Order: sequence, then C-alpha cells, then structure tokens
Amino acid sequence: MRIQESSWTWPQSRGSQRNYLATLKLTSEDRTLNRSALGKIVHVVHQNTDIGNIDRITTCGSVGKGTACTNSSDLDLVVYLRDVSPTAISSCIQRYLNEIKDKLDVQYPGTRDENWYQKFSLRYNIKGMEIDVLIGAVDVRPMDFLPVQDELTRSYMSASVSHMALNFIKKQSVLYKGLVQVLKDWRDSYDWTGKKPISYLLEVLLLEAFRRQKKVW
Repeated sequence: MRIQESSWTWPQSRGSQRNYLATLKLTSEDRTLNRSALGKIVHVVHQNTDIGNIDRITTCGSVGKGTACTNSSDLDLVVYLRDVSPTAISSCIQRYLNEIKDKLDVQYPGTRDENWYQKFSLRYNIKGMEIDVLIGAVDVRPMDFLPVQDELTRSYMSASVSHMALNFIKKQSVLYKGLVQVLKDWRDSYDWTGKKPISYLLEVLLLEAFRRQKKVW
C-alpha cells in the first residue's frame, strides 16, 4: 500500500521515452565499478580453500540478469559449494558464512555492514558498492523437495535456486529488460507502508503481461 503519491509519469514522445530509458541503464562507469568490487571478494573467497569445495561463484540479482538500474542496485554474489547437501543447507550455511566473513574482515576491515541480518547472507560495501554474499548448494532440484520444506528452510535455500531465475530472465529480450527497469523506477518513486514489491515479482508480472499480449521476445 502506498502512503504518498508519486510524480512519476511515462514520457509521451518517442524521443523522450528513449532518453528516459537511457538514463536507467548502467553506465560504463557502473560496470567497471561492479567488476572491481566483485573481483575483490571473488579473489579472497577463491584463495581460501577452507571455505569449502567451491563449484562456482555467480553474480545473480538484477546485475546478473541485465535488469539493474544505475545508482539503485546492489550486487548479489552466490558462492555455490559442491559439498553442501541441498536438503541440509540450513544446518551448515552459518559455518560457511562465518568462514567467508573471517577472511573478508581481515582483507577489507570496516567494509562489512555489522547491522545486516547475517543468518542468510553477508553485506559488504566495497568501492561504494553494496555486495551481498550468499551460500548456495549445487544440483538443487527445487520441485523435488521445496514443497515439503518449511518457510524458514526455503529462505536458506533461495540462493541455491537463484541461478535458475538468473538464466531465465537473462534470455529475455532487450525490450523486456528495459521495461523491467521502468517498473523498478516506477516502484522506487513511491513510499510504501510495508516492504516494497521485490524486483523478481515485477519481473514475473511483466512476463505474464507479455504472455497475455502474445508478445514474442
């Protein structure tokens, strides 16, 4: 529920629309900053094998999907581990997060957000970028066991399946991704009484709108 109306309006002319869309896209400076900040964390994690048997480290979230807006996106970095059982991830994720935290706190002191709720992820601010570090399990088949897991366990497992959402959204058209950025800008122009709609909800709703209009992307 909104508590304050927004002055957001959709530009009327095609030229104004093009200019508006251009202002939402990540700049080359944004991309360089993202790569630099992520590279620092990836380097530390990869250099410390006691963190776990790392399968891959993936940039998920809006930056990975190509739907990030300039000056309004953090970075989601998921460390996928081979030796973590998907069905038991809730019992071991804290240990791996603590190991990553110990290494990063030494390498980049003062960059961790100590007020961030650390049950599922860590948050660092490096080179002006907010980076959330999460743990995921490899070879997760969510439809096999998610329905029987409780709500808390699903929160632990969300990072394990984030690559599925990433790959699905990445393959959509430039038009679709541009409209996602528009929806995010519209959403962020309002004040919300509760938690504002998450980006993935906007992405799914837009996909349904495309389907109903029989769009091809």
